[in-house]
Parts: sequence; C-alpha cells; structure tokens
Amino acid sequence: MTPTEGKPTRAAIVAMNAAQVIGRDGTLPWHYSEDLKRFKRLTTGST
Repeated sequence: MTPTEGKPTRAAIVAMNAAQVIGRDGTLPWHYSEDLKRFKRLTTGST
C-alpha cells in the first residue's frame, strides 16, 4: 500500500504578485475585473 492510496486528491489555483503575496487583510494585491469574472465562471459550482 502506498502512503497516498485512498486519500482524496486536492488541487489549488493560486495567483501571487512578484513579492509572492497572495492576499492581505482579506483582499487581493491587484484588481483585474476580467480576470475575476473568468475565475468566477471557471470555479462556480465546482468542488
């Protein structure tokens, strides 16, 4: 038996800026409305 056998697979989508920041105080360090719309379209209803 392998150590990962029977364990669920997980995936994450992560975006970060040049300083490797992914967020601060509940906000993103950038705002691109088209990118956010695309992310919502791709991820809504997914688990």
